Amino acid sequence: MASNELPKPLDELFALCDRMIAGLNTYQVALDVKQNTKPVMEAAQGAGETGSFNYDDAVANKTPLQAAQDAQFALVKAFLADTRGVLVHFLGGTYTQQWGAAGFPDNSTAVPQTIDKCLALAGQLKLYFTAHPTQENAPLNVTAARADALHTSFDTAIAAVDNGDTVAGQKKVLRDTAVTALRKRMTGLIHELEQLMAGDDDRWYAFGLNPPAGATMPDVPTGLALIAGPPTIVLASWTVAARAARYRLFKQVVGVDPVFVFVDLFYDTSATVSGLPTGATVKMRVTSVNDAGESAPSADAQVVVG
Repeated sequence: MASNELPKPLDELFALCDRMIAGLNTYQVALDVKQNTKPVMEAAQGAGETGSFNYDDAVANKTPLQAAQDAQFALVKAFLADTRGVLVHFLGGTYTQQWGAAGFPDNSTAVPQTIDKCLALAGQLKLYFTAHPTQENAPLNVTAARADALHTSFDTAIAAVDNGDTVAGQKKVLRDTAVTALRKRMTGLIHELEQLMAGDDDRWYAFGLNPPAGATMPDVPTGLALIAGPPTIVLASWTVAARAARYRLFKQVVGVDPVFVFVDLFYDTSATVSGLPTGATVKMRVTSVNDAGESAPSADAQVVVG
């Protein structure tokens, strides 16, 4: 008996939902679908895709925040190293309570390596140099003002990273909630269709699903066409194969690959393949797949990569 298990990767899940919505667009009225209708499915998919985008965007926004924190961390550590070099002339090379008063932690004169300890030391040095201005070194910019400025900018950068983590966590919860609701709707549609169609009805394929009574092998894809896109990119497209639930694309870089290499699994009839060597001749072929198995490969197509 063919299964219609929902895919785990979100891009595949959203692609399958597109197929389900396309099926509803064609057969909702004829089948009298009442619960998981096209508008209901579109709303659930929209929420899931929006939640996924917002989470991915929040994660991407963390990158510059982390880079800014790392840059501030480097500046603070450099300042602390310069400060230690200056204070050695006043406090000596061995740890004493005076070094502790300056803010150096762990009974050591070494520059700390953790974010929290460096931040605390920069703040304490501002107080220390304010109380001991004769130990400042203006030419090296080892001053209370510099310690205060670095402490403020570093603290701000740390807070921004923490906030970015919080926002990403919140967006993840919203995404997961929306995706769970979408999966529930997609599963509900499958169950509803089981009540409305026979197990061997070919209309299952219109929804991107396999007939529960058992699938028939899909047809071989035809019309494979390749177009050279921007540098290193090739655009592939082919026609819909009857009874295909998904497609497997293969490539062979002539003179490099001795055999065809699997690229990826696709639920649509087009693909963008990147990372190809510029100027190389590339061959591709595609197969169609459902629970009954995999078709023979399509006729090969080839193109010169731009």
